[in-house]
Amino acid sequence: MRDGESLIYSRGGSFVRGPDGTIADERGRVLQQAGGGDLVAAGEQVEIVSDGTVLANGMPVAAVGIFETSAPGAVEALGGSLYGVPLDAIIEAEVSSLRQGYLESANVVLSDELVAMMTASRQAESGARISQVYDQLIGQAITTFGRGTQ
Repeated sequence: MRDGESLIYSRGGSFVRGPDGTIADERGRVLQQAGGGDLVAAGEQVEIVSDGTVLANGMPVAAVGIFETSAPGAVEALGGSLYGVPLDAIIEAEVSSLRQGYLESANVVLSDELVAMMTASRQAESGARISQVYDQLIGQAITTFGRGTQ
């Protein structure tokens, strides 16, 4: 996507068509087409199919640029679903596809993580209690043996 004069990359997928036909996100960052340039879709009915082809009134007019990086270590998180990548590390994706109507979810199930955290906390408390009991037993043993030698 073009954000002013710079290009950024996004995993987000919520776009609207502006009055000039450009496809942009809610902040006005314009989607780029394959090969470069702003994606403009003029026509009454606009549809984007899974391979990225943009249809206007049933006719192909452009293709959404879908990219991958050749250097995963060069990806810089910019916040949210936005990323910065040096231009020389970008290649057009060969296998990726677009999916409409889907919501990307996290790879974490909150309820499972909370249960695991509570279990770990209880185990830590049990370990601390065992250490206290062991310390008390050692103290009693030292006291008992200390009395016996007098």
